[in-house]
Amino acid sequence: MTMKNNIWILTLSVLLTRGAVGQAQSANATDSQTTLTAITPSQTIKVSLTPNQDSVFGFTAKAGEYASIVLTHSSYNFGNCTQCIAPTVTILDPKGQSLAARQLSAAALSSQGQFVNAVRLPLSGQYRVNFASQNNPAGNVDATLFLFDNEFGAVTSNAPATVDIKYPGQKALLFFQGTAGQQVSFTLQNATFAPCHSCNSLTARIMPLAGPAIVWARISDNETSASTTSGTLPASGRYTLVIDPQGFRTGSVDVTLSLN
Repeated sequence: MTMKNNIWILTLSVLLTRGAVGQAQSANATDSQTTLTAITPSQTIKVSLTPNQDSVFGFTAKAGEYASIVLTHSSYNFGNCTQCIAPTVTILDPKGQSLAARQLSAAALSSQGQFVNAVRLPLSGQYRVNFASQNNPAGNVDATLFLFDNEFGAVTSNAPATVDIKYPGQKALLFFQGTAGQQVSFTLQNATFAPCHSCNSLTARIMPLAGPAIVWARISDNETSASTTSGTLPASGRYTLVIDPQGFRTGSVDVTLSLN
């Protein structure tokens, strides 16, 4: 079974008034000038910044959607700047409150890129992504904004399901009914997520309505499969098998649930 998701792809809109732009600026920005650029979700743009000048992007989203940002190929060089504060990328809600932020790292950007973790958007309306250069030398970074919903579906014991994760930061939530005292486990096979040396490329867990995970598994290094030992369901009701890729990895994995 291939999971299907409900995705809203929204074109980013430029904020045209000075007042709206001012609300989006970082608290560390000292220059009132702001560079405005339109962007389309899932399309990469090159963000160019000069010292103490922000670049601000505006996008429209619905409450409950998720947003994440992948950052790659930066030309910033902090090595000869002992007084520099790393440029910061911030997602702000329609009220101007910061939801997520990431300071750029030259080392991370040159090796594998950086990720502004997926954040659930609390309101419907205009959001902003603010790139604050601080007092750094001029430079640029490639940025891709993603808007999405998590994957939702049902899973049945001994019926393999294929989960597709298409957006960085997206999770899959697979629901099933269980009975108190049942033994539960699952296997992961044929994972296509990028390997992660000495870390996890994917974690998965079975969650009750409240409380800690009952069983969990991880895929690390160059593995493509994993399985759990059996756990005992504490109560009758609905449970969730959560598939959670790490960082900004995307891909697919076959999942088989076992209830006895």
